[in-house]
Amino acid sequence: DLVVVLGGGPADADGQLPEWTRRRADLAVEIYKKEKPQNPQLHVLTLSGGTAHVPNRLDSSGRGIHECADTARYLVQQGIPPDDIVMEWVSYDTIGNAVFARLLHTDVRGWRRLLVITSDFHMPRTRAIFDHVFAISPPAQGPGYTLEYATASDQGLDEAARSDRCAREARSLRSWLGTRVSLPDLAAVHRWLFTEHACYAVRKLGTAADAAAAAALYK
Repeated sequence: DLVVVLGGGPADADGQLPEWTRRRADLAVEIYKKEKPQNPQLHVLTLSGGTAHVPNRLDSSGRGIHECADTARYLVQQGIPPDDIVMEWVSYDTIGNAVFARLLHTDVRGWRRLLVITSDFHMPRTRAIFDHVFAISPPAQGPGYTLEYATASDQGLDEAARSDRCAREARSLRSWLGTRVSLPDLAAVHRWLFTEHACYAVRKLGTAADAAAAAALYK
């Protein structure tokens, strides 16, 4: 029903996606073009408002451009019709990616079969988060969710940056595995997200940026 493409950081000043994000998008295009003739209802969902670690790029009027919009524009350039693309612009991290993809789109539209695309370095944590978020609180109507995953190459990250990112991902995965046991349903996830998570809780506004993470991934 839906190909889900995770964001990977802001585009550059010319609107060019980071290479690892472009590889995710290219994989989405390949899958879409292969599957669309057999599945006329297939859509693509681009994720993320941005990242907490670096600012979004600005348009000519000074307004911020969401990561999902840059990815969507790239997909259109590669031949995917605009009406087959939907955007999720609320999230600023992988947990938010999963939560808002479900609350804004998949529960509403009845999309139950998802193919989730991200980079190799990001996949273990992505799978752990999406598997949990889409398994709890089954939809009130229709079938439950079926998730599959497709991995894009890490090419575009130098080896030092990739190694550092993998280490950070491993720490974040351990943290998530400890956190998820106290999040048995969507109501609990929502409560935790907006009271404890640095990207979304009012009392933690301004605390989410990590300069070391930004340096590791975007140097």
